[in-house]
Amino acid sequence: MQMSDLSEHRRFTTQLTVDLDSSEKDYRNFKKILGIFIHKIRAGVGLEGYKNAEKKSGQGYKNYSIKNDYDRYRDFSNGHTMDMTIQKGFNIRNKSCYINWTDTSLNIVAKWNQDKSDIIGLFFRNANLDIDDKKSWLLEDLKIEGPDPSKCIEDFYKEYDKQLSKYLKEKDKNMEKDKVDEFVDKLKNSYNIILRGAPGTGKTYLAKQIAEEIIKKTTPAL
Repeated sequence: MQMSDLSEHRRFTTQLTVDLDSSEKDYRNFKKILGIFIHKIRAGVGLEGYKNAEKKSGQGYKNYSIKNDYDRYRDFSNGHTMDMTIQKGFNIRNKSCYINWTDTSLNIVAKWNQDKSDIIGLFFRNANLDIDDKKSWLLEDLKIEGPDPSKCIEDFYKEYDKQLSKYLKEKDKNMEKDKVDEFVDKLKNSYNIILRGAPGTGKTYLAKQIAEEIIKKTTPAL
């Protein structure tokens, strides 16, 4: 094997190890977040006891002190963080208790048994769209109490990460649409606009988007 091939092999092996390590850490952090969330809800309905100095409720995304209970586990390798919100009293059994990717409406909420006496699983919920995912991730499959993340937890995290990517792409698309609409309105009022920026920053692409939007709005439907 030549030196260049050996160096490339080492680089690939190192990168693979880093990727595996980061994924394993993500799964373990996710497992911890889920465990804390489930414990707080079960403790809130008297099925478990609270630990010393543990916060019973609060909104982590608002930096309430409940965040201290899971802060060490909230960072993930995709560059994003998770938070949790736990409500008091009867609200603990509804969808206002959740885990979420910070600054998104992508929530994980508890699925209760028929008489709402205990949690039997978790499911995804898009709070902005008021849409609940039909699939439930059952606690018996997640095996939260196990020493290592189960295959079910790994799959659960991968799906949640995938939903985040889709959410962010849609958000960028909507922001781009708002930007184009803003320029269309300015162009209609002033009849000219000047797009400034360094080469490669998307001026030509933006100009084409503006033109397409104007044509679409001014061309009668056939």
